[in-house]
Amino acid sequence: MSKIAEDTLVDRDVLIVGSGSAGLSAALRAAAGGLSVRVFEKTSMIGGTSAMSGAGTWIPANHHARKAGLSDSVADAIAYLRAASPESWRSEEDELWAAFAREAPRTLEFIEQYTPLRFALTKEPDVMPERPGGKSVGRMLSPRPLSRRIVGTLASSIRRSTLPHLFTYQEVFDDDLYHNPIGTVLRLTPVSCGDY
Repeated sequence: MSKIAEDTLVDRDVLIVGSGSAGLSAALRAAAGGLSVRVFEKTSMIGGTSAMSGAGTWIPANHHARKAGLSDSVADAIAYLRAASPESWRSEEDELWAAFAREAPRTLEFIEQYTPLRFALTKEPDVMPERPGGKSVGRMLSPRPLSRRIVGTLASSIRRSTLPHLFTYQEVFDDDLYHNPIGTVLRLTPVSCGDY
């Protein structure tokens, strides 16, 4: 290994491979904890496959739902994940489901505390709300619009979506874009910043 490569690897406390939402969230957590961080990305653009996401975010027992007076709990979320998944998955996935249900609400709060990102509840239910622990509303969130201009000269390095995202996940779902495309576009276009 060359001296330059060695220096690159040892001059940070934490090395993150990939600049998708998981990698950047991990980098944020490490930096907020006082560690120095280096993010490695194999392409010339920041964002990874997160750029292909519609940005809908499923977070049980989240603080936005609590603020809206909606009842939910980690136990309900775990019960739902078990009931909505094939029985054969439980032996390998149950610990991961439980960890997700416990930590996802805290992660959402952390991201909103340390970044300008803000999330909003959508009207979308769980995929199988009739299953034990299922909810008809309160777990599906959408990030609010945020201009890429906020990062200044790095804006041109952020990977653009591979999908035509003119509106947020919340706007698409709550305004029923698929069943009422013309009315929705006419209603939302004047308020869209067009610079997500």
